[in-house]
Amino acid sequence: GFERLTGNPAVAAAAAAWIANRQNATTGLIPSWSGDAEPLAYLYDDALALMVLMNTHPQKAAQLAATLLSLQLPDGSWHRRYNAATKAIVPMGDLDAEYWVGDIAWMTYALARYAQHTQSLTYAKAALRGAAYLSTRLQDDCGGKSIHWVTEGNIDTWWAFQATAYHTQADQMQAYLLNCVWDSAQRRWVGGRTGGWWSSLDCQNWGGPIQVALGRQQDALAALGFAAEALRTWDFTHTVEAFDG
Repeated sequence: GFERLTGNPAVAAAAAAWIANRQNATTGLIPSWSGDAEPLAYLYDDALALMVLMNTHPQKAAQLAATLLSLQLPDGSWHRRYNAATKAIVPMGDLDAEYWVGDIAWMTYALARYAQHTQSLTYAKAALRGAAYLSTRLQDDCGGKSIHWVTEGNIDTWWAFQATAYHTQADQMQAYLLNCVWDSAQRRWVGGRTGGWWSSLDCQNWGGPIQVALGRQQDALAALGFAAEALRTWDFTHTVEAFDG
């Protein structure tokens, strides 16, 4: 079953402070991991950090947002990975990973949220440029439009389009998602259109709120329930329980 959780403000504040303290004072970027040989800032992680800091550390959020704006390419996209100390691009090795739609969608969504939070036209325009770029990568698929064969990238892009009022594109992606990668028998999101009917944790987590937005709360809970049962795992001592992403 499910239970409604209550937040812990002290834990949330401590986590936000930890993120803020990792910010590079010169570039404004935030390294994603502690153990990397160089301080690598991934676009997805810094998008999430921006949404945290705008509510807890507004000055640090402003510095991060300004840097992310400066890194946006003329076509509205971003590279996926940067050196947090220098802002230099750290190539991923192939074009699909270099311009991964999921990361670009999350940054578009984050900037739209930041623009609304700060009432900034500059950042609203940046978010719209991101959405415009994403729209160029759509393709006809399964009665709607998709942006990648991996489900997670399509879910991320749906949220980016919703946040930037690209409603036609969001509806086209919604048709694809519900027609092609929602398993109505097992009531879960499949991981992608190719490579079998595998599942991922992120699809259930981020896809669930789409179902809620569409008034399908029970399907959202079913998807989370599938993840709780099918993706549950333990460590070798069987004492730490988690989920296989």
